[in-house]
Amino acid sequence: MLFSNPRVLPALLLCLGLSLLYVRGKEMKTLQAWNPQDIETAVELNYALDMARREQTAPASDTEKQARKAGIRKEIEATFVEPQQRIRREYTQAKWMSGAGLVLMLIVLGLQKRGIIKK
Repeated sequence: MLFSNPRVLPALLLCLGLSLLYVRGKEMKTLQAWNPQDIETAVELNYALDMARREQTAPASDTEKQARKAGIRKEIEATFVEPQQRIRREYTQAKWMSGAGLVLMLIVLGLQKRGIIKK
């Protein structure tokens, strides 16, 4: 019975989209922007800390250094950059959901006004 009214689905889309827009918008305001220089600095600092913890006396080869730095970079990006991208992607999806709900609501209201769809 809930979906017997043609305005229910567009209203749900619109409400969910606006709710997600609000929540993700607040999260985007609190996000710290990470640029490539910040990530590179974090990689170098974490690599230096990693080497200090290991207390290596013999220097590692260049390929080992590069492999370890690549692993550290992946960890940093998974921790800081990917959540930012996820929140931005969800914010964009919420905008599309709100827009689709609004357009569908206008279409349904227009069709009901013309008598094509029963109220």
